[in-house]
Amino acid sequence: MLSNQKIITKETQKYFPQVDLLKGAMILLVIIDHAIPTIVRSEWGHSLWERISIPVFMILLGFNAAYSFKKRGIPIESKKSYGNYLVHKAKRYGIPFIVLLIISTVIGLIIYGNFSTMLAEQFDPHWDRSFLAYFILPFYGPGNWFIPVLFQAAIILPFLYKLYLKHPKLALLGSLAWEILVQVGVFLIFGHWTEWWPEIPLGRRFIQSSIFLYINALVIGFWIADHVNLSVPKQKLEQELSDPSQIPEIAKDSKDYRKVHFLPVLILIISISELALSPFIDDIIMSVLPDPRWVSAFVTILLIWLTTGLYFYKPRVEFLITFIFSFIMCASMGILTNLYFNTVSINYETFQAEHATFLFILIGAIFTLPYLLQIFFSPKNTNWVIWVLSLVSGLYLCVYQYDNVRYHEIMGDYHFLVYPYSALIVLMVLTVFPHNISSSLKNTKIIKCRNFTLKKFSLVGKASYHILLSQMLIFAIMEAIYGEHYFTGTLQSQFLTDPSNYTSAVWIYTMLMWTICVPLGIIWYLGEQWATKKIRLKKNNQ
Repeated sequence: MLSNQKIITKETQKYFPQVDLLKGAMILLVIIDHAIPTIVRSEWGHSLWERISIPVFMILLGFNAAYSFKKRGIPIESKKSYGNYLVHKAKRYGIPFIVLLIISTVIGLIIYGNFSTMLAEQFDPHWDRSFLAYFILPFYGPGNWFIPVLFQAAIILPFLYKLYLKHPKLALLGSLAWEILVQVGVFLIFGHWTEWWPEIPLGRRFIQSSIFLYINALVIGFWIADHVNLSVPKQKLEQELSDPSQIPEIAKDSKDYRKVHFLPVLILIISISELALSPFIDDIIMSVLPDPRWVSAFVTILLIWLTTGLYFYKPRVEFLITFIFSFIMCASMGILTNLYFNTVSINYETFQAEHATFLFILIGAIFTLPYLLQIFFSPKNTNWVIWVLSLVSGLYLCVYQYDNVRYHEIMGDYHFLVYPYSALIVLMVLTVFPHNISSSLKNTKIIKCRNFTLKKFSLVGKASYHILLSQMLIFAIMEAIYGEHYFTGTLQSQFLTDPSNYTSAVWIYTMLMWTICVPLGIIWYLGEQWATKKIRLKKNNQ
C-alpha cells in the first residue's frame, strides 16, 4: 500500500497520453449525446458505448487527482496549502466558466430581450431558480449539470484521497457502500419517479447534482492510478511501488508488446463474427425472451472480455477462476433481478408504486461481494475486482438497454453498477495505446504517422473542459432558435424533407457540431494557455 510519504518526484512522474486520448474520445461522445435524440440512440445500444462518457470522465478525475497528489503531495497539510490548491482549481475551472456565463447571458439577452423571458423560455424547468447560484447558467445548455459536480469534486478530492491511502481496499468497499446507502436513502425519502415527476423535489435535484453520488467512480480512479495495467500481478506491483518511475512501463517483453498491437484486430474480428452470428442467436431465443438483443450484446461483451483476459490477465489459472466467479455473479444478479421485478408494480393512473427495496439491497450486497473478498484474500492480479465486476456491469447495461430493466431505487444512468464496465475500458486504453506518442522516438513512417495522429488528437482531450463549455453554448443557441438542441422537431422539419434520410442527416448534424464545438474549445484552451504564460512571464520579470 502506498503511504503519504511515498510521493513520486517530478523526475519520476510519468505523463499518460492515453488519458488525453480517452478524454478526447469521451467529449466527442458527449456531443453525440446532446445532438442525437435519446430514442434514436437507444436503438443503437447507446448505453454500451455512448453513455460511458461521464463514468469514464469521473474515473479519470480520480485518476488524475491521484497522480497529481503523488507528484506534489496532498494539499491538506495546512490551511495555506489547501487554500492555494483551491485557488488553482478556481482558476482552472472557474475563470472559463465565468467567461461562458458572461458570453452566454449576453447572447441570451439578445435573443430573448430580457432576463425574465430568458429564464421562462430557456432555463430548464426541472431546475429551481436557486440553482443560478449553483453554477447553472441562466442561458441553459445541456451538460451544465456536470459543472457543479466538477467544482465539488475539486473541493473533496484531497480529503477523499487521504482516506483512500489509509486502506485502499476498505476505501473501495466503503465508496460502494456509501453510494448504495445514498441511493436507497434518497429513494426512501422521495420515492419512485412516478410519485414526484415532473415536479422534481429541490432536495433530490441538489443530490443528483452532487459529487456524493459519484464517490465510487473517484475511488476506482484512485485505484487504477495505483494499478495502471490489466496484467499487473501482485508481485509486479510491489516492484513498481518500490520504483514508481516504472509504473507506466509494465508490458516490456516482446510477447506482451505484440499482444498489445494484435488486440484491437482480434476484438474487431470477434465483434464482426458475433454480428454475423446474432441473427442465429436471436432465432434460438426468440421463443423464450421478448427482446433477445440483450443476449447478443452480452455475447459480444463476453467474447471481448475473454479475449482481453486471455491476452492480459496474469496468472492464467486465476483468470479462469475469475471468469467462473464473475459468470456465477451474472447468473445470481439475473435471478434476483427477475425476483425483484416480480414484486414491483406501478399504477400509472394513481401514481402509486409497490417497491422491493429489500431485494435491491440484496442485489447491492452481491455486487459488493468482490470488494469484500479482496480485503480478506489477495488475488495475484491487483485489478481483480474490476475484472470480476466489469462483466456483471456489462450484463446490467445490456438488460438496461434492451430489456428495459430499471431499479426504482437508482437515480439516473451513472452509478455503481456501470462504473466497472467503464473502468475496464479505461484500463484497456492505458494498456493498449502507446505510453509515449512522441514520433521522434520511432523510425518507421507508419509509427510516426500513428504517433503524430495520436499526439494531435490528445489536444482534444487537453481541451475537453473548454469543449464541454463550448458545446453548452452552441447547443443553448440551437435550443433558443429552434426550440430543441437535438436534431428533431423544428430542426428536422426545416432541413429534412425525406424522413428515410434521418440517420444520415442526424450524423451530419453531429459532425457539424463536432466541427463547431471542438475547434472553438481548442482555440479557447490554447488562448487561455497563451494568456496564462504571458501573465506568468510578466510577473517573473517584475
